[in-house]
Amino acid sequence: MDPIIAKLLEKVLSPPSWGDCWSQDFDASVAVIYEEPSRSIVLVERVERPGDPWSGHIAFPGGFRRYGEGSYETAVREAWEEIHVDLRRAFHLGDIGIWLTRGSVRVVPHIFVSKEVLDAKPGEEVSRILKAVISEIEEIECPQNISRAPCFRVPGVGGKVIWGLTARIIEWLMRHERSEW
Repeated sequence: MDPIIAKLLEKVLSPPSWGDCWSQDFDASVAVIYEEPSRSIVLVERVERPGDPWSGHIAFPGGFRRYGEGSYETAVREAWEEIHVDLRRAFHLGDIGIWLTRGSVRVVPHIFVSKEVLDAKPGEEVSRILKAVISEIEEIECPQNISRAPCFRVPGVGGKVIWGLTARIIEWLMRHERSEW
């Protein structure tokens, strides 16, 4: 088994405690997709739209749940809508608890592993799809307009800064990728 997958599986099976929230008590889900052949995670650059608070941001595929959906179903649906990838074909390691955004949105990140190179295509909310090897993601000093670290940059994304919840999840992934096997 790929050592990164083994480490992620270990962490998913014993996720951190994030407080009193139950898994069904969430607002949104994201799909953290590890593409094993390329050893990359899949990120998206959101389309720039007036009034959209996430306009132009680099993020994991994801979004708000629909009535009656569980967090897994939300992550799978959003990945289909945003990058046209059917995650039901990927190996689902599980979720890593509920994470709060600065605006108090309760987000459940789900970890998926694809054994094949994904034929991802941007949906209408996505301007481009990025694949980043975790060890190549650079931690940078946050720009003045971003008040809370961490901040990252992926080579080849034209200077875009990854911050907020996406950066915190990447920081979590990096910590586990760099830990002893």
